[in-house]
Amino acid sequence: PPIGAHFVLQTAASAIDVHLGAASFLQANHFSLATGDSVRVVGVSSATRQGTVFLVRVIQKGGQSLVLRTAKGAPLSFARGRALAAPKAQQQEGAR
Repeated sequence: PPIGAHFVLQTAASAIDVHLGAASFLQANHFSLATGDSVRVVGVSSATRQGTVFLVRVIQKGGQSLVLRTAKGAPLSFARGRALAAPKAQQQEGAR
């Protein structure tokens, strides 16, 4: 299963393992969950060897909404890290 923050979402039909991504990304965006919170999630189900998980792209709690993954499913915490690393790599290449 994916690594990172996750919770079990109880629906009328079943309990679903919901994966959010890096806990540090949630903290940096001042997003937290507590037992009993009502949430809305948008994402995709993914089959793993351990079972099916739901990979969240967008989560909403009350008036707060947070985008966690790109349209292609890459975690934004990873995508932002790569975006920040790209200018540094270009600067290093120019210094040669």
